[in-house]
Parts: sequence; C-alpha cells; structure tokens
Amino acid sequence: MCIKSYIKLILIVDTRTIELLVRGLDALAESMEYLATKEYIEKMLDLLKELLSDHRLFPNLKFAIVFGSAVRPKDFVVGASDIDVLVVTDGEPRRHNIEIDLYYSKATITLMSIEKLNKIIEDGYPLAFMIYRDSKPIIDDGTYEKLIKTMKPKITDLTLRILRRSALAALELGLEKHLYELYRQATTHAYHSIKHAARYRALREKPFPEAYPISDDEVKDALTEEEREIFEETRILRRKEVTKEESINILDKAGRAISLILKCNIPGLRKAINIIEKETPGLVRLQDKGDKAVIIYEVIRGDKTKIIEIE
Repeated sequence: MCIKSYIKLILIVDTRTIELLVRGLDALAESMEYLATKEYIEKMLDLLKELLSDHRLFPNLKFAIVFGSAVRPKDFVVGASDIDVLVVTDGEPRRHNIEIDLYYSKATITLMSIEKLNKIIEDGYPLAFMIYRDSKPIIDDGTYEKLIKTMKPKITDLTLRILRRSALAALELGLEKHLYELYRQATTHAYHSIKHAARYRALREKPFPEAYPISDDEVKDALTEEEREIFEETRILRRKEVTKEESINILDKAGRAISLILKCNIPGLRKAINIIEKETPGLVRLQDKGDKAVIIYEVIRGDKTKIIEIE
C-alpha cells in the first residue's frame, strides 16, 4: 500500500471513529439525562403522595393519578414541564384546582368527583384520552384500576372543538409570553400548540381513542416533514435558555405549522410582533374565525383605548 493510500485510510478510520465516539457520547448524555429526570419525577411524586395521603386535606379521596409528560421522562423537561395530577373524590371536593411549587416544577392538581369524571369521559373531553392512554396511579382504592380497564372515551364534536381551541390558545399564550420577554415560556407554549393541533387532526382522520397521539414521538409521527421539523425545534429550544430572536423565529414557524394543520390562515407572527412592539399593548388575543385567525390587541392613545386587528 502506498503512503497516500495509507494516510487516506487512516483519515477515513479516524473520521468514522470520531463519528461513532460522538454518537456514543450523545447517547450516553441522553441516557444520563433520562435517568436523572426519572429520578427527579419519582422524588416529586413521592412528595405529592405524602401530601395527598393526608385525609384532613384530601377527604373522600378515591384515587390520584399523574398524567402528561411526568409519566414520560423522555418528554419531561425539568424547569419547563408541569406535573399534572388528577384527584378524584367521592362527592364534590371543597376545591377544584391547586398549584404547588415543587423545587424546579409546578404541580397542577385538579380535583373532581367521580360523577364529574364519568361525565368528562362520556362527553369526550381531551382529559379522558390522557387518562386512557397516559396515566399512572399515585394513590388508588381500586376505583382507578377498575376504571382504566373499562373506560373507552368517545371522539365527539366537543373533543375536536377543545383541541382546536387549545392549539390557538397555546399559540396566543406564546405570543403573550414573548411580549413579556419570557422567551423560554413562549417556546414551551409553541411546543404545546403544535401538540394540540396534531391531536386535533389525528382524531379527525382516525376517530378512535388509540389514535390520540400522546408522546412527542407519537406527535411527530402524526406530522408532515415540515411540521415535524418545526415541532422538533420547539422540543430542543425549550430545554435551554431562549433568546428573543429564537423566540420570534420559533413562534413564527409554529404559527405556520398550526396554519397547515388546522387549515386556518394565521398572520405571520414575526410581522405581528414587530407591529405590536412599537406600541404599549394591553390585551393581546388570537381570535379564531374559521378558515383564518386574527390577532387583536388594544393600545391606549391619549385618553382613548383603540382596538387593532392584524390579519
């Protein structure tokens, strides 16, 4: 073998070795992050179980479950994801919503009677699909175990209306958080808006509960290549600090993805943000008008409040 060929072979081997090493390190980092996140979630759930087991605070408790990304460490982002908990009681609870700060996360506890839960399942609220496909018991007197074996949520007009409304509401929240300079939160809302929209379209195309995409991987499978790339970008960004330009860019892209999924023409959010930032806006809303959505915001000019609409 000549010297040139030998050097070329060495370079190829070295390049391949480096590529394999980088892939191995990426896989190791991902595995370590997964294990650390899993341990973090387990500790938070232990704290919640201790709290929920206090019968003075939570009387007549039938079961408490966790649902959402806290069931899936791969999708959970410490510092960005909430821990969603549903508490079901025998009879009407004294309170219906409780929020608790736990280390780097917020635990959102929703309380309802077993009768209310049965109505939610019957009416086809998205929560029913989350319970059906993506829940884990924290405390159970046997009611949850029985329920999960027999429940079969139905896709109704209400299901689709809520998912569509949730997609636009999350995008609206992303716009609002950006204007408050909370750029990571804005990115997280963009991420959720695409998830809601993907679920809406998935159930329209295949109206049965198993078609409801739960995990990020399932959501990606329900998206086109362009939509998937935008969604993946939101997933990556929400795991770090986000700059103003990154926030504008991803909100604009998310708006485009939502337009495609919902078949609803949404104004370019980059252009809209540039317009709104020249004012001192009050309320900012994204209003659904069927085949399009418009951005409405109010500004105070002198002693008058003016409502401005961006199409």
